[in-house]
Amino acid sequence: MSRRLLRMCGLPCSRQIIYQRRFPKQLVQHCSSIAAQKCWSCGANVGGAEYFCGCEKNVVLPVDPKRDYFSALGCKRSFNLDTGELRKTFRHLQTRLHPDKFSNEPQEAQEHSAEQSSFVNNAYQTLFSPLQRGLYLLELHGMAVTEGVTSMDQVFLGHVMDLNDSLDDIETEDDLKEFMPDVKELIDTCTQKASDAFDQGDYEVARDQICQLKYFVNLQQRAKDKLLAVDIAS
Repeated sequence: MSRRLLRMCGLPCSRQIIYQRRFPKQLVQHCSSIAAQKCWSCGANVGGAEYFCGCEKNVVLPVDPKRDYFSALGCKRSFNLDTGELRKTFRHLQTRLHPDKFSNEPQEAQEHSAEQSSFVNNAYQTLFSPLQRGLYLLELHGMAVTEGVTSMDQVFLGHVMDLNDSLDDIETEDDLKEFMPDVKELIDTCTQKASDAFDQGDYEVARDQICQLKYFVNLQQRAKDKLLAVDIAS
């Protein structure tokens, strides 16, 4: 297998032998599919292209089903992201891919721009949120969190129940505003532990922390909703 083809697949040439031994058939099929991709308009080879064909018309391409959200927004596959840069990339892509820019283009271009715009939006919404980013990373590593299946420590669940009971008992705006920073601290601590676990490649611990983070984020949302209701009532 040539070095050029390996680069098109995003694989380091120095690991050629390793990948050929482990995934020879899958790798060849994947590389062949990339090399065979053609622009729907001009017929040019667009293997490895992201959003547009490199021809003079700069035709918008359909969404590549093999792309993940990280590559879609040009960032490394990591829990630690610069959300400021993420936002800039998202806005730039949405400006270029917005369906309104293709209203006078052929139907295929309009459909592809809408699909690409939606894909980029979903990628941004997922990666911007630490919780959703963590869940997505776990899914990419084959450790998806399934609702109602993942077991949780009973002591932790008891703690969450106590926090929810405390929130239920709160009736004033001042008490809510005093409660919410405590929840924010729990979220920050949990997020940092998840980040450390992802960095160390300990996905079991990362999954535990992301599952806990999910409870705290839900609690935070309940507190925000209650605060909003109190503000409206007053």
